[in-house]
Amino acid sequence: MKVSYNWLQKYFAEPLPAAEELTNLLTAHTFEVEEVVKKGDDTVFEAKVLPDRAHYLLSHKGVAREVSVITGLPLLDDVHGPKPAPFVSDEAGMKVSVADSKMCRRYIAQEISNLEVGESPAWLKTALTNVGQKSINTIVDLGNYVMFDVGQPLHAFDADKVKGNIHVRQARPEEKIILLTGEETTLTASDLVIADEEGALAIAGTKGGKRAGVTSETTRLILEAANFEPTTVRKTSTRLNLRNDSSKRFENEISPALAEEARAKFIELLKVVHPEAKIGLVTDYYPAPVSPWTVTVSPKNIAARVGVAVTDKDITQTLESMGCQVTSSNDKLTVTPPLDRYDIVI
Repeated sequence: MKVSYNWLQKYFAEPLPAAEELTNLLTAHTFEVEEVVKKGDDTVFEAKVLPDRAHYLLSHKGVAREVSVITGLPLLDDVHGPKPAPFVSDEAGMKVSVADSKMCRRYIAQEISNLEVGESPAWLKTALTNVGQKSINTIVDLGNYVMFDVGQPLHAFDADKVKGNIHVRQARPEEKIILLTGEETTLTASDLVIADEEGALAIAGTKGGKRAGVTSETTRLILEAANFEPTTVRKTSTRLNLRNDSSKRFENEISPALAEEARAKFIELLKVVHPEAKIGLVTDYYPAPVSPWTVTVSPKNIAARVGVAVTDKDITQTLESMGCQVTSSNDKLTVTPPLDRYDIVI
């Protein structure tokens, strides 16, 4: 993953260590930095994120959390700002049906109207260009920005091109979809799709379809923030040779809890880029919310494995700086990790 030094700095009030020092610290503690490139006034480094930590490290937020632990620099508490409340009206929200809750663990749909989709502002273009992304338009760019920021892919449909309700289902045998690239693809029953009454609109977690794609003529959106089963996405993206930044994140099993954070972040930024936009109701299909889990560990066991004496206070402070909640009882620490830290289980 390409990580922008300037992007990371947005997470901190205090100055980060110099770029060279920071990359050395990350290589020693977190992941291998394979390449460092100067981009104007920014420095971008290529991080080799391994699969066991990709569920939270394929994001600037995840890397910023590591930087905070390593350097001791505090993260900004309000880095994302308050989550905006959805616009309230008497109209019913978008209807969403999900055929299999194991293949689609969460599906958030939000209606947005009164848009004039156009060219992205310079700050957004620069941020995306520096991490290797091409600017498309304000909506697509904001979705990509949020994905690289918090690690949750988003997708947007032109609401006027969607016929009826949203259905998350397996593809019908020989069902076809024309992708955003213009290429027609034949699907199988093992592929998960987002569809309307007329057929597939997108391949879940992998690629959007052209029929409901966002263009400069789009005035109404359906924003999707969802969580799809990793194996399903991996098999589909591999079979169709559609491996990309979105599929990579779903394949590494991101937490369903991220979907709401990403939706809120998108709306926050949308209000900056499109202040005239009207934010509609939210539909949130979430039948089995992620529950916190705990790991019990002995400080003596940690010291034995590390090979040096480590105080209970040092252990607790380190875990808490990672976002864990820690309680102590009978020479044991009970640790509750953040909901996106699937690597902290034993």
